[in-house]
Amino acid sequence: MELADVKSAMRDRAPVMYDGVRYEYIRACIMRLSEKGAFTYSLELLDRSLSAVVIAPIEEVEVHILNAKKGGV
Repeated sequence: MELADVKSAMRDRAPVMYDGVRYEYIRACIMRLSEKGAFTYSLELLDRSLSAVVIAPIEEVEVHILNAKKGGV
């Protein structure tokens, strides 16, 4: 997942998939500076019970595609 995708998914509160599990939406995007000076990103994913979060590497999260089409078309 790219940062632009994260912004859209957060704005839409789109469900996401990580490690074979569906999460309700991305709660936060975490940016860290590594010892080597590179930025790394993690996502805070809200679970289906709405009471816990999982921290996942941005590269391993995908937007969950729903069967219904957007916009009623």
